[in-house]
Amino acid sequence: MDNQLHECLVGSNTAVCQTEDPTGKLPPSIRSTRIDKILVVADDSGHAREDKQTSALEFDNVLSDTYKITTWETSTDGNPDLAELQQYDAVIWTTGDYWDDSISAENAETLTAYIEAGGNLILSGASIAFDWDHTDFLQNIVHADYQTFAEQADIELALEDHPIARDFEPGTVVDFVDTPSGEPLLPDVVAHTEDARVIFKRGPASEQPGAAAVIAYEDDRSKIAYYAFPIYLLPVETQSLLVNNTVDWFSRKPLDLPNKDEFEPFAADEDTSAQEKPQDTENGNGENGDQNGQDTGNNNENNGTDNSDSTN
Repeated sequence: MDNQLHECLVGSNTAVCQTEDPTGKLPPSIRSTRIDKILVVADDSGHAREDKQTSALEFDNVLSDTYKITTWETSTDGNPDLAELQQYDAVIWTTGDYWDDSISAENAETLTAYIEAGGNLILSGASIAFDWDHTDFLQNIVHADYQTFAEQADIELALEDHPIARDFEPGTVVDFVDTPSGEPLLPDVVAHTEDARVIFKRGPASEQPGAAAVIAYEDDRSKIAYYAFPIYLLPVETQSLLVNNTVDWFSRKPLDLPNKDEFEPFAADEDTSAQEKPQDTENGNGENGDQNGQDTGNNNENNGTDNSDSTN
């Protein structure tokens, strides 16, 4: 037999093997369209802010009555590998209010491989875009463009006919709840890439209103939803509707890619941008990031997932 089995990809319900393809084409996607088992990764390996919350508890509370949930905490369980992620029908990777390597280079590579093989992914956190600015991971996996960071007080429905927006009333604005500590949080201000859609945007009470808050990307291989804030900031009923809608969307046929001719990127208003990134609680003097929010120890910029200073 001339063609040997080149690679096998194993999902929770599907195994795909193929002979080596001389054209370099990817094997068929193993993305599950029937959601039963979900892995929630609480990525707390970055630097902590005052509240030290990943939002993993909120995801578990929302989904555990309907789905089989496994929670993985990176600080105690280590970094899950690709084989672990592919045992589940969907993966939720949540960094909450952690920042500065809130997703390590190793984990970014694993998530990239997971999406390339075919998968369902929710990414959620206040500083994912800040940590991965100017990288392939931010552009091609998160499908976002980092602008700045600023206080956020609410989200507003932007695309009412998308499955993630189901049962939200047109024009819905949802006010954030206070952080547990009462300290303000400055989530990333982001724009979406031209191949993605904005489902919710920053609302009228937020700084940088109109910036993307929930971004959705889908093709025939993968579906990715990015919440550019920790979901613990949402009221419980909104957490439930948003997250359940997103998981239900995973089981639906992918929509066509957006019309690139209609792409209107968001541009942050520099006059209202935050001037300082909140200090982490472990390094109050900004040891791992300077006072302008520029990470002096992070080597992600312009080099894909190469980050030798990652905290694992």
